[in-house]
Amino acid sequence: MILQVLLFIFGAIGGICRYFIGQELMLNGFPIATLITNLMGAFLLPIWNDRQKERPLLKEVIGVGFFGAFTTFSSAMLDTLTLIIRGQFIALLIYTLITVLGGFLLAYLGTSLTGFSHEQTDEQVIQHEEEADR
Repeated sequence: MILQVLLFIFGAIGGICRYFIGQELMLNGFPIATLITNLMGAFLLPIWNDRQKERPLLKEVIGVGFFGAFTTFSSAMLDTLTLIIRGQFIALLIYTLITVLGGFLLAYLGTSLTGFSHEQTDEQVIQHEEEADR
C-alpha cells in the first residue's frame, strides 16, 4: 500500500512539474516543452536508477512515479499529430529526429555517466543485484 501511495504522490509531482514547464515554454507552435521534458527524462532516469541501486523502493517511486509522469509518450504523439495536421513537415522532421535520436543519445550519455558496463549480461546484472541484497 505504501508503494502505491508514494507512486501517486511522486506521479503528481512529476505531472505538475511537466505542466509548469509547458506553461513557461512556448515556441510558435513547436512542441518545445514536451521535447525538453522527454529529453531531460531520457538523460536523468538512467542516472537516477544507477544512484538508487541500494534503495529499490526509492528507485521505483521516483523512476516510475515522478519520471513516468514527467515524461510523456502520449504528449509527444499528440504533438507529432498536431504538426502533421498543421502541415508543418519541416518542424515535424526536426521534432521527430530530436525526440528519437536526442532521446537515445541522452539516455546513452546518462547511462555512460553511471559507469554501467554495456557488456554486462543479464545474468551478471542479476548476480550483482543479488549480492547487493545480501
